[in-house]
Amino acid sequence: MMQESEMKLCFGVFVKILICCCSLNVTNKKLVNELTKMFIPSYECSDTQVSRLLKCAINMDSQIIENAQAATPADIYPKFHDAIVPLLDEDKKAIAILALLDAIKKDKELDSIKKESFKKYFGATKDALLQRSEFVLHEFLAAAFLYATTCVKNRSGEGCIELIDDSYIGSLYAKKNKIRLVSAPESQSEHPKIPAAANTHVMHTDSTSKQIFSIFNDAVKKFHIIDYIYSDPAEALPKRLVEYVIGFLSAIKQSIIIGLIEYQKEVAYQKVKKFSDALASYQSYLAENLYPKTDVFALTGTEDAQYIVDFKKTVDDYKQKINSIYGEINNGNTLFVL
Repeated sequence: MMQESEMKLCFGVFVKILICCCSLNVTNKKLVNELTKMFIPSYECSDTQVSRLLKCAINMDSQIIENAQAATPADIYPKFHDAIVPLLDEDKKAIAILALLDAIKKDKELDSIKKESFKKYFGATKDALLQRSEFVLHEFLAAAFLYATTCVKNRSGEGCIELIDDSYIGSLYAKKNKIRLVSAPESQSEHPKIPAAANTHVMHTDSTSKQIFSIFNDAVKKFHIIDYIYSDPAEALPKRLVEYVIGFLSAIKQSIIIGLIEYQKEVAYQKVKKFSDALASYQSYLAENLYPKTDVFALTGTEDAQYIVDFKKTVDDYKQKINSIYGEINNGNTLFVL
């Protein structure tokens, strides 16, 4: 039997926390259907289904789970930003984060049998996440949603779902100053620091290159691009590194390629775009030649010797090209020793 201090970060717990933090006009059904429609646009939960999901009396539809398993948090960041965050009460946005962190803290499985699954979606261990004080709301919610939907049976929350009510939410206000919500550009934990779009017009031309390269190098570090380049896809490519690359390409696109498009004639802009294009091309090549396994992408193991030789040569060519562009950006420094 679950003790009172225990929690399960299941779909029902995730949604009930959000419901307690939503604006008054947001119904349970509206919130649940906004979430499920991310994966099946035509999907519509009935009143009964919504009620039972929020009581953790039934598990999530297998079709939703299957589609969610094919997504990464970055895939649904825009949907959370545009469709879910606006439903929350402005004064309770930080409380939603605190409540989810409390559930994470009290979910003992996140230290043991669910440790790697948790890390896959949150990009950090439970302990590391609990040490953070800054959060990008829509990104954190997207990660929590995918974990809760794909890694935990909803019925496992039956023993704790009743603990989440308005009184519980109210008890968290005293801790509100322990965390800070930041926009994606300002986040120091997941994404590079990016100048707000409204301020880009005041950037002086003589400092543009320095600013662009700073954003770029922050992104290289934050999204573990060096680890990605060092990895040997002929052996195996961890899925988490692919997720990081997708996140890197998205961040660079938003912060520089689109965000600073008025500087597209600048050499710094063109070099970063050249690097991004080369990295995207390399990832596309790997996507065409590797196959998904449990936690990695890998060759099937049935390829003939010449295929493997050709594959390795193409990989090396891509790596050398990417590294060469990186050197142009960073005064001849390299991502790795070839």
